[in-house]
Amino acid sequence: MKKQLLNILIFNLLCAGLVTAQSRYLDPVFDQVKISDGVQYGTNVSILSIILGASDEPQPEDLFLDVYEPIGDTLVERPVVILAHRGDFLPAIVNQSPYGTRKDSAIVAFCTELAKRGFVAVSMDYRLGWNPFGSDIEIKKTVLEATYRIGQDMRNVVRFLRKTAAEDGNPFKVDPTRMAVGGFDAAGFASNNVAYLKRYDQLLLPKFLDFGTTPPTPFVIQEVHGDPYGIEQALLNIPNYPTYSSDVSCVLDFEGGLGDISWIEAGDPPRSHSRLSTNLTMQGFVMLPLGWEVRSSLLRGPFPIRSYLLLKTWAIRMFFSITSMSMT
Repeated sequence: MKKQLLNILIFNLLCAGLVTAQSRYLDPVFDQVKISDGVQYGTNVSILSIILGASDEPQPEDLFLDVYEPIGDTLVERPVVILAHRGDFLPAIVNQSPYGTRKDSAIVAFCTELAKRGFVAVSMDYRLGWNPFGSDIEIKKTVLEATYRIGQDMRNVVRFLRKTAAEDGNPFKVDPTRMAVGGFDAAGFASNNVAYLKRYDQLLLPKFLDFGTTPPTPFVIQEVHGDPYGIEQALLNIPNYPTYSSDVSCVLDFEGGLGDISWIEAGDPPRSHSRLSTNLTMQGFVMLPLGWEVRSSLLRGPFPIRSYLLLKTWAIRMFFSITSMSMT
């Protein structure tokens, strides 16, 4: 009897140790977070100055991110979650909201909580700009172009972090084999591009063409915008760290959507979307100005609160997605 009790005690202790080990990514296990603010991850070409009437030509733009790390962590490599803010592809106020930078309260809260759970969290800025005052075709065209650029910028961040790990002594202690990207609202569409938009020909579907021209013209022209990965020189793209991989372990889509269901192919990374997400594809574009704005405005008030309610579920999904997968 005593031996049975001893075996049960040992079993319980082993189980407790296992639970404690797993709780790192599920629960806050660190009290304090270090933030490396304003780290430049690249330079690329932006059209925002044209949209705002400040210039007649595209201008180079330096791109920055903030890195959130747990203080007191002894691991030398941690899984990474890269997050892009909401904002309808336009700057704050211009987009009729207070959101639109890597310093948004919801992004700061999410990154802080992720770092407390043992992740390295990254909040990134990206290139903004589209034409909200154009015709229906112009709106569709420039929104798709904006999504394309953000996807390139997200992949740029992935390559930048891998470059820092390989060449700069890994200052942020990232695990280059375990990286996830996520986006809120408009940036959620772009986060799906990172995993599923792998070839330019995927953008030659009829819904991504302007049939007002003969022959029909693609909304995104590769010679202008470059390839989906952003590693080829083009009029509106400067390659950054092109020799490094842009691949990710999983995608975290918060309120976004997918360009087309046909983009998902065997072997692609898993996709986790929040309950608030439309989980829709861009059939003739989900992002019509009125519907998109109404949907966004309804979520703006309670968004940070709802984010906290979903954080536990999201952390669980990330734990099983990121920690159980290796890069190919």
